Formats: sequence, C-alpha cells, structure tokens
Amino acid sequence: YLHDTLEDIKRANGSRECLVPVHVDGDGHCLVHAVSRALVGRELFWHALRENLKKHFTENLARYKALFHDFIDAAEWEDIVNECDPLFVPPEGVPMGLRNIHIF
Repeated sequence: YLHDTLEDIKRANGSRECLVPVHVDGDGHCLVHAVSRALVGRELFWHALRENLKKHFTENLARYKALFHDFIDAAEWEDIVNECDPLFVPPEGVPMGLRNIHIF
C-alpha cells in the first residue's frame, strides 16, 4: 500500500522524491518523533513539540471544539489536551499515545 502511494506521489511530483518515509520509535510519541525527524533529522524536539501542541490546543480550544463538534464529544477535550503533555501517563490498560484528533 505505501509503496504504491509513494509511487503515485513521485509521479505527481515529476519523479522527484518529495515524500520520504522515516523510521521512528513507536513509544507513544511517534507523531512528534516523526515531525522532529522531518524538520531536523533527529527526534530531538519531540518534547518541545508536545509542549507546543498542548499550548496550542489550550489557547485555541473553543475553535477546535466548534470545528470538530460533529466528531469529538465536548467531554473528551480535557483528555485530549492532557494527553499532549510530554509527561502524561495514561491510566492502566490504556495505550500510550496521542488520540486520532492530533492527526485528524
């Protein structure tokens, strides 16, 4: 699936490699690891990215609640924002990681 998708993207970009898949650790921080690696070549900034994500959601919460009201229950937003914290520890039995809203 990914190979075919990358080939389609390459064709659309005139055979230039514009999208390159990278390996990142699957430790619950994979989204911010991938963003950091794409930006600077290392997973160095995952902590700052999660802090910034939390700050961004907090400052723009009303906007996101309105934008996603058909998809996300209002009661979920506190958990969504809390999960952005790089020091967040999920409850027992809940996997570590960001919810789908973070990559919607």
